[in-house]
Amino acid sequence: MARRKWCLVLLPCACLTTLVHSLGAITLDYSTSAKALAEVGWYDPWFGPIAEPVEDSDKAAGGRSYADAYWDEIQFAGRLGINIAASATAEPNLIVLTTDLSGSFRSEAGTPLFTYFYQQAQGTVDATVYVDEFPPGTPCSLRYDVNWPQDTWTGEYLWRFEAVSYVEQVECGYDPNGPYGLRHDQITVFAGEPVRIFLGTAGGGLNEIGVGSTLGVGRIQLDVRLTVSRQITDLNTDGFVNFEDFAVFARQWRRSDPNSAEAASHAAADFDGTQTVDIQDLKWIPYYWLLSPQPALALGEARQ
Repeated sequence: MARRKWCLVLLPCACLTTLVHSLGAITLDYSTSAKALAEVGWYDPWFGPIAEPVEDSDKAAGGRSYADAYWDEIQFAGRLGINIAASATAEPNLIVLTTDLSGSFRSEAGTPLFTYFYQQAQGTVDATVYVDEFPPGTPCSLRYDVNWPQDTWTGEYLWRFEAVSYVEQVECGYDPNGPYGLRHDQITVFAGEPVRIFLGTAGGGLNEIGVGSTLGVGRIQLDVRLTVSRQITDLNTDGFVNFEDFAVFARQWRRSDPNSAEAASHAAADFDGTQTVDIQDLKWIPYYWLLSPQPALALGEARQ
């Protein structure tokens, strides 16, 4: 995929820890990291320009990394701070990844004595997901929904979500060029095969102090919810999408009575939930047609 990647120059250190959740339907192997930096500059009559940075980084504890950096000197009557958190939780058929960024600056002096303030932070969740509920090789759908229920950050920020399986890659986010990708979509995965997941958010900014100046007064909270289900076009649940599934589908073609004797088959073939099995449903069949029950082997042989 030719989509641009983003990065923000951050602290040189990195703290990672790996945890594993195995809950029947999903195995989640992940690491989280959080870094924060805050800096202020002021002009001292005796020593001239002075800069004082405060930085922090943290590794996961119970699935959550949290770091904060604050600079606070009562003699200058001001406060600058930034927080970043990254976490991951897993339940049967559901994974929730979260990054949470907040920051603030407050000058209590009538005429600010600082010359500038600067904030920078990054939180990431790097994970590998395995679907355990179905037989190995069963085509499944991994649905992702990205939300930011709180977005009051006034500094610069960017974020990215990425999911990579053996047959597909999806990516969405926000960078200096604006939003890109689909925040609500799905990716084809195969039971037993690793799926790489990444969620990262970063924020920061530099501002000269002036009367009423602010930067990063607020919060960004990014949540990604991942749910797994068997691939909808595998209508006979044998791990393949082939003529047998098409036969089940064809029997429901153009029917619009969900209360018929074959209500269950009708509902299964009605992929888009319109209560009519039509051309909009048919387009999903070729997309997953003849997917191999052993995708890793198939792809490996194709490279040779």
